[in-house]
Amino acid sequence: MRYLRFPNIRKLALRIQKIQNLNSFASSFSKWKNLQTLIITKITKDGDLNHELKAIAENCRNLTTIKIAYALDQELANIIAGKLSNLKSLSFRCTYVSVEAVKSLIIGLHNLKSLNLSHCVFTKRCNNGMMLATVGISPEDKSTILSIQKLETLKFCCSECTICRDVWNHPLNPQYHSNFGYKQWETDEMRSSSFRPTFI
Repeated sequence: MRYLRFPNIRKLALRIQKIQNLNSFASSFSKWKNLQTLIITKITKDGDLNHELKAIAENCRNLTTIKIAYALDQELANIIAGKLSNLKSLSFRCTYVSVEAVKSLIIGLHNLKSLNLSHCVFTKRCNNGMMLATVGISPEDKSTILSIQKLETLKFCCSECTICRDVWNHPLNPQYHSNFGYKQWETDEMRSSSFRPTFI
């Protein structure tokens, strides 16, 4: 991996494809004890992000801000809540997120101040066992999350969000990648100042 010569690095943007050697991956992160902000994208469809995130969490105890471009399920939420207790800002964007996993993060991360779930599809399992997915958050799920939220900033879209409709109706549209790609995501969501919960 790159950046091995920068042991004092505090911010890192990383795109993961397929990890050939997890021990080597962990060794790289073991040199970045001062890492505070991580933007991480896993672009392969094989496997999951769980092993990599465990390796990161075990070596980078000072992480306070993470932005993830990868689906949020309960297992990933358990890893984040269990191993990254110092997190203050967490962001997912334009991906699938489990409603139950969101609740686990809010409850489990006691230091979390900002959670951004902009332009996501929310998933939950119904009583009949079927998985329901909705673009933006439903009023029912919004009420559930608000009933437990204790954050300074909480962002998610309602079902009427026009950007969500455009993104999820045209997920492979090159114009989408131009307008809402990673470069914008790296800079436009987290702010250092505190403000009241915002819903977009």
